[in-house]
Amino acid sequence: MTFGLDVLAELTRLSGVVVVATTTTLGLLDDRRRNPFVPILIGTLLLASGCVLVLITTVAPIASRLEEPLLALALEYFQTTTHGPQLLTPILPAIYALLLAEGLRIADAPGFRQGLYWMLGATVVAMLALMAASGHVAITEWDHIGMFLQIVHMSTAVAWVAIVLALLPRLWTGQPLTGALTKVGNVALTLVIILIVTGIASAWLHGARLPWPLAEDYGRLLLLKTSVLLLAIAAAGWNRFIEVPAAVNREARIRAVLGFEAFILLMALLLAAWLTRTPPP
Repeated sequence: MTFGLDVLAELTRLSGVVVVATTTTLGLLDDRRRNPFVPILIGTLLLASGCVLVLITTVAPIASRLEEPLLALALEYFQTTTHGPQLLTPILPAIYALLLAEGLRIADAPGFRQGLYWMLGATVVAMLALMAASGHVAITEWDHIGMFLQIVHMSTAVAWVAIVLALLPRLWTGQPLTGALTKVGNVALTLVIILIVTGIASAWLHGARLPWPLAEDYGRLLLLKTSVLLLAIAAAGWNRFIEVPAAVNREARIRAVLGFEAFILLMALLLAAWLTRTPPP
């Protein structure tokens, strides 16, 4: 399970999507006439940097074998293959997200701003769809079904992470979390169920049938990622079904569990990037 520059590249572009998704979720949960342009610009730059790095690290082994200059071969790979441009296409919806953010900077009407935030959410899904199009699932036997499952899986995962990260400012500033968790609890529960179902189906399409092939790096990473996600699900379920419905005020416990859930989900994000850059069985 070698952790290399290709994993860091994938993590960089995935982090960019999460930044845009979290900014969008903040606006949907509590739009206080924020200007989301700067965080979305940061997310776009992370995504673009990650896409370019993924292209370079994809070509690097070929350049090493052929003893060719890396950057020149990367440019040739981009110009002469279909996979090369696919690695950079997620940048296009990210640029569109910047245009939507500029619209939010000048828009005043609450309904119009909410509409722009929902368009940002759809743009995040487009980024993830284009990222999935250049991944392992594109070469599986059930490519179209697998692509759909992978897009839904990635979208629900990013949405879950974005919801949790969007609640962190409340945690840091000492605002009550019970009301916010009640508001998003059912949405998060639905996302988790979809995440589990599509994750199992996607793993099956990749050839990782139960029992998972632990002799393979892919199988071991899949088991580790699943274990981490189960911890996050347990933390989310504890807050949703134990702490929030309690009659007494348990803000301190809710805050501690939410912080733990956020940390675990960030670890899952790292493992997801690692798994993406690991060949399936």
